[in-house]
Order: sequence, then structure tokens, then C-alpha cells
Amino acid sequence: MLIYIIGSITNDPDYREKFDKAEEMLRAESACDVINPARRSPDLEPRIYAELSHSAILKADAIAHLWTTCMSFGATFEYRVAKAAGKEIYHITPEYKLISKRQIESDRRARAAREAKGEDAP
Repeated sequence: MLIYIIGSITNDPDYREKFDKAEEMLRAESACDVINPARRSPDLEPRIYAELSHSAILKADAIAHLWTTCMSFGATFEYRVAKAAGKEIYHITPEYKLISKRQIESDRRARAAREAKGEDAP
């Protein structure tokens, strides 16, 4: 499986560390191949970076997005491209735990069902 990592890069001085930790975790847990865009040259023109990212997302089987995704227009755009392309989506927590989108949706449905029954949600 080939997984592309998505997350905020611009204005995050620690982005390389976050992406590298995510890559390490993905390789350890999934024994997969990983595309880590933080390994690209920081001197790339934004247009070239966007083209490379778009191509990599379409080539990947899945994406794993960091918790920082929503802090970046570019990362949010990449997420939407992956979603529109029907890619499997995983979320990486600040503790570098991998959660599938299916698990997140299942947890939300279970919480909504408990709330509808008047039970306290954990």
C-alpha cells in the first residue's frame, strides 16, 4: 500500500519533525510505502509543489492526514482532492496514533445513538 501524508507545512517550523514521525509510525504499523512531502526541497515553486502533490495523491492508495491539516489551505485542499478521488483516509493524532475515517465515523454514530437514547456520552 502507498500512503501520502498530508499536513500543514507553511508557517509550521516543526513540520519536518511531524511528517518524519508520521512516516516512521506508518512504516512501523502498516509496513507500507510512504510519500512524505516534507522531504521535498523547500525551494520548490508553489506551482510545482502543488503539481507534485496532486500527482502523488492520485497515485497513492490512501492518505494519512496530520492533525495540522485544517491549519493550512494547501493541506485542506489536498485532503479534499483525496476525498473526491475516493482514497482511503486515515487521521494521525498528536500522539501519532492512526485512526481510520471509518473508525471515526463509527464512533460518531455510536455516540449519536447513545445521546438519542439519553445516555451520557463518554
